[in-house]
Parts: sequence; C-alpha cells; structure tokens
Amino acid sequence: MNSTGFLEIILGPMFGGKTTQLINRYNEITDNLNSHSYSTIQPDVFTINYDKDTRYSTNQIVSHDGKTLDCNFIHELEDIDRNPKLLSKLNNSKFIFIDEAQFFKNLKNWVLYQLDHNNKHIILCGLDSDFKREKFGEILDLIPHSNKITKLTGTCSKCYNSSIYTHRISNEIEQEIIGNDKYIPVCRKCYNDLNK
Repeated sequence: MNSTGFLEIILGPMFGGKTTQLINRYNEITDNLNSHSYSTIQPDVFTINYDKDTRYSTNQIVSHDGKTLDCNFIHELEDIDRNPKLLSKLNNSKFIFIDEAQFFKNLKNWVLYQLDHNNKHIILCGLDSDFKREKFGEILDLIPHSNKITKLTGTCSKCYNSSIYTHRISNEIEQEIIGNDKYIPVCRKCYNDLNK
C-alpha cells in the first residue's frame, strides 16, 4: 500500500449504482487486507454517510440493490473531531469510505487534509449535479486532486438509454431534498423534454 494519500471518486446521477460501486470497493479492499495476514484484525477502515440519508437504515449504507455496509452517520465532517470515539476510529484507519459526499459542507478541505497530512486512502461517491444540472456540493472541486475517477450512468426511466441526469418529480425547489420517490434518472434528451 502506498504511504501517500490516494483519492478515488465515484460520481453520477441517482440510480446509477454509485453506492453499489462504493460497497464493492470496500469489499475488494477489506478482502485484500484480510488475505494478507490481517485475517485476525478488523480491517482499518472508516465509513461515513450523511445523517439525513436514512431512506433505508440509520446505521448502514444501503444501495438501491440491497447491498449494505455498516457506517458512521454524521452531519458535518468536523463532527468527527468533536467525538473522541469517532476521531480515534478515524485516526486508526487507513481507508475512508464516504457515501452521499455531495451533502458534506467543507468536503474539499477535509478530504485534502486527510490526504495531505494523514496519508489516508479515500473513496467517496455522490452526485455530480443536482436536479437543475448544476454542481452539487464540493465533489467536482476534488477532481484535480483525485487519483481515480469513475463516472457512472443509470438507465433513463423514460427511454431506457443511459441516464446522466437526475430529474426531480416533486415540486420542492431546495437543492437538498432526500428521497428516492422524488427523482427519476433521465438521459439528456428526456431531461430537456421534461424541462421545456
């Protein structure tokens, strides 16, 4: 394992498989750690999800296809510094997994600190744009600092081509509205047709 920080970003629209990919990466890394004489030790990983994302669980990251991963639910990344138990777990972890990264304020500075000063290996996933096709959160600000980027697509709910956007089907106008029943994945053409 490289002793310098490493950043992997998984992004795309809702229903694109981002959380599934994050859980798959977690399983790959922990399986690899366990196969290299660490089998009696809990892998040194720290998982984070946004505390308002309780669509499926209040103590696990859950993908739309039902895969799960135990996690720490927090509202702000700085909350970790104010919680001695979480801070100890973070400090003793080489790997950090972050789901729903678009919701975390100060994501860029926190991630860069973990990469540059603590040499963490961070894998994060989240939306690259909101329902208006505008930048969502600070994920895109981390692209110049990333070692690996995966842009996922889903299936357009209208024409079944690849979806790259998330279309809101509810009337709320705030950027942060959580709920699978409020969005559909759409391709560029269908997004434009729905937003004329």
